Formats: sequence, structure tokens, C-alpha cells
Amino acid sequence: MSETQTLLPPRAVIPLCDGFLRAPEMISDLQEVADRAHVRALREYGEYLRREKPFEWEVWKQRQHEPLRADPEDEHVYENPAWEKFGFRGATAKLLFECGLERVAVRFVNCGVLGRPGACSRYPFEHKFYLKHGCGVRFCKECGQQERVRLTADYTHVISAVVAKYCPDGRLPKGWTLARLNLTLRSDGSAITPERVRKMNKAAKFAVRKSVGKRAGYGLLFCDEVGFETRGHIAKRTAGGLNLHLHGLYFGPYLDYEKTRDLWMAETLKCFGVESRGCWIKAVKVKNGDLQGAIRHALNHLLKYVSKPPAVTAGRLASLIAAFNKTRRVHVLGLFYGKKPKREKQDCPCPKCKDENRHSGVGDDAAIGVVCFEKNGRIPRVARVEELRANGYVDLRESGRAMVLNMGSGDSS
Repeated sequence: MSETQTLLPPRAVIPLCDGFLRAPEMISDLQEVADRAHVRALREYGEYLRREKPFEWEVWKQRQHEPLRADPEDEHVYENPAWEKFGFRGATAKLLFECGLERVAVRFVNCGVLGRPGACSRYPFEHKFYLKHGCGVRFCKECGQQERVRLTADYTHVISAVVAKYCPDGRLPKGWTLARLNLTLRSDGSAITPERVRKMNKAAKFAVRKSVGKRAGYGLLFCDEVGFETRGHIAKRTAGGLNLHLHGLYFGPYLDYEKTRDLWMAETLKCFGVESRGCWIKAVKVKNGDLQGAIRHALNHLLKYVSKPPAVTAGRLASLIAAFNKTRRVHVLGLFYGKKPKREKQDCPCPKCKDENRHSGVGDDAAIGVVCFEKNGRIPRVARVEELRANGYVDLRESGRAMVLNMGSGDSS
């Protein structure tokens, strides 16, 4: 082998799937890079993929109500007729794409288009399932439900362990409380930006820490939320639903309402130039001494906002996705900043096997198959959901939900 010879790394060629939308610029660049034979070109392409243009708010304000136009000389406008066939999701993605968030737009519009097939280990030809590939974009209605389940499981474990440590007898220590905390930022009608979200989170953390009087010795979990765009009983909202606020769960020494409110007002005046008086604190009800049950109920109520998109129009939804892009919505402080439980990847029991055993009178102790997916570190095989359904595959989550709803009924279909 000569010293000047260059070795190319192996690469997998994944064919494009009909119905899966990709940015036209990314497709052309992929073809161009595939034809090159120099390692440096691949490195430059990797850097290009990791680069993301910042969301341009001035362009957004000018174009959010304008139709997308084909103008080769304007770098902010892209014409792609495929957006229309995706309906509301496509209209939202088109607005994200034209304002610089191309990769977010492509992920959002393709949410649930592809699925990963799997089969039961006992009846691989009769019990066939698939899992949809989500987008992971904040404010996505489909992915929000799964995110809510994940966050609830994680933080229930963390917070329950903390409360059990400080309350071994199942009672709150003297002078301590478990309470819900809401802080609302006064809206001036302007668009919500990432900087505004970060300032609100910083002001909330400062106000609570100053109210407690120390950095340690308390726990706080809160979730950022935006007011819903429309409501049936309110014809016209003063802030247009743009009232940025947070819902929190607090555990620690008693919080004085007036002190916390005054600190919140002073900090918002410092950060935004206008004071906000929105402060609400209420102790969590503990029924029959069940403190752990009260925690689960409070967490379920708090994290439900993760799965509730507060928008009904494409323009509002796109602006919220852009505002929270690369910005966390759920924050933890103090005692609640703990290690989440580790999850071991394993195959789930076949819901059809469990349903058939229950209706046949065999019971749950009978042999149940497991749903197996492709393993061994290879790229998982994916296909369009429409094709999977046509070949007899069913959604694994929907099948499990139907099995639970069927409990107690005599119909196994």
C-alpha cells in the first residue's frame, strides 16, 4: 500500500422511502458527498450537518402570515409542494423550514410516517406489531404523550425517594410542606422568544431560592407552559394566550406567599422592566396519610402540560416550537435533582397472547410470547406505516391499550 493512498470508511446506503419528506438541499448534498472520495470532504459534511441556523425572529414576524413564494434570490424562502399533503402538520413544518429550522421541520412533518416492525416469539405470523418513529419535537401532540409517561415514571421515582428519606413515618416534618406553585409572567403581546423563556426560568429559580433563604434543603420541579390560544368561553383574550407561566411542585420549608410574590415581582421588574404579580401557592392534599399517592397525583397533574399543545393554528405552533427549540421545559432544583432510574432494554409481553389467555380461561400464568425487534446493533428495518398495516401489522401501543380496555369483557376481538 502506498503512503499516499487514502482509506475510506465504510458507509451504509439507506434507500429513500416514498412518502418520507427530506429537505431538497440535504438530498443534493448527500449525493454530492457520496461521489467524493476524500476523507476531508466527509468531515466537512459532518460539520455541516451539525450546524443549525438560528431562528430569525425578524423574518418570522414579516412572513408568518404570508404564503410561501418561490424566489431563488431569497435564501429564506423555499418552495416544496410536498408540504401540502401533510395538512396541518405540513403547514407548521413549512413555516419552520422557511425561517431556518430545516431539520426540525423535516422531523416534525415525518412524525409517525415510518414504523419499526416486530413479531411475537410464539406466533410470529399471527401476532405482528410495529412502533411508530416519533419526531421528539416539543409541542408535538403525538410525542408529547410518550414524553409525559417517561417524565412521570422518572420523577415519581426520584421525588418518592427524597420524600421517603425526609418523611420515614409517612408524615411531613414540622414546618415543611408539599405544595403546588404557579408563577405567571405578565404578557405584553409580543412573541415568546428563547431569551424570554430563559429569563423567566432564571427569575423563578432566584425568587424561590431567596424565599427559602438557602440553596439547599428544598426540592422544586417545574414545567414551562404557555396559555392556550383560544378558549370557548373567552371571545377575545387580552394577551392572546401568550401568558408565559410555570407549574411547579415544591417540597421543603413553608413558603411565605407574600414574600415569594414580592420577590417574584422584584425579579421580573429587573429582568423585563415590568413587574408580574402572578403567584399562587397551595398545599397538596394528602388523603388518609398516603403521602406517596399524593405525590403521584400532583406529578400527574403537573406533567400533563407537557402533552397539551397550546395552539390551534400553524403559525402559533411553529412560533412555540421555535421559542423552545434547544430549551428545556422541565426543570429540577435542590433535593429533586437526583439520579433517574436506569431502564434495561427488554422485549415486552405480547398483548394479544395475554388477551387470548385471559378470554380462554387459561390465566396469566400461561406461556406468553414477547414482541421481538431486530437487534445485534444493526440499523433497524423500517417501513411506511401504511405498508405495515396493509401487511397485517398493528400498532403495539394501541394493541396494549385495547387489551387493557377489554379486561372484564367477554369479547376477545
